[in-house]
Amino acid sequence: MTKEEALHFLGLSAGEVDTLVDRLEEELFEHKKFILSMNPVIAVLKKRVEKINVLNEISRVFQLDDGGHIISEGGEFKEQKSLKDFYREYEQKNARIKTTVAAASTPMQLMAAVNQLIKLKAYYYERFSKFVPPSATGKDEPVVVLGKEPDAMELLEAIKEWEETGRIPLTLQREAIRVSKLREMQEKHKDGTNKLVD
Repeated sequence: MTKEEALHFLGLSAGEVDTLVDRLEEELFEHKKFILSMNPVIAVLKKRVEKINVLNEISRVFQLDDGGHIISEGGEFKEQKSLKDFYREYEQKNARIKTTVAAASTPMQLMAAVNQLIKLKAYYYERFSKFVPPSATGKDEPVVVLGKEPDAMELLEAIKEWEETGRIPLTLQREAIRVSKLREMQEKHKDGTNKLVD
């Protein structure tokens, strides 16, 4: 990428080079706002990483400071015996990574944080499905919105009820179906058979 191409991508002219940093910060803010407010699925997050990488390339072309790397303290999951403990740990890691997304001040930092979020979501889809397989939800599938996670407290309450009574509450049914469908989409997307864009 040349400096001229970088300026064109940001909608700036050669005479507006002095506003480059402000424009990059605006773009970065828009990406962060989208990621934090919309709770996008993995395929959409991957597309965002590609777009953020263009901003990173612009920073490199203009030799701007990459700000160093922010390392989230996500770490490995402990082997959880119960869905309730697993979900609590997932929520803690999710909150830490989202804090890292919010704190990112450069494209490089934001890409690293979003990649951590992608890995966390993929692991969540895989592990949640092992605790509550979609077949456990019954024949009458409730309608789910793929990009909408349930309220954490409501889901924890539903998990508690399920663990105590063996009956799967609607909130837990919806999450099991949502996770199952997202996992299927992720697998199709890996194979290139399902193209998703944001």
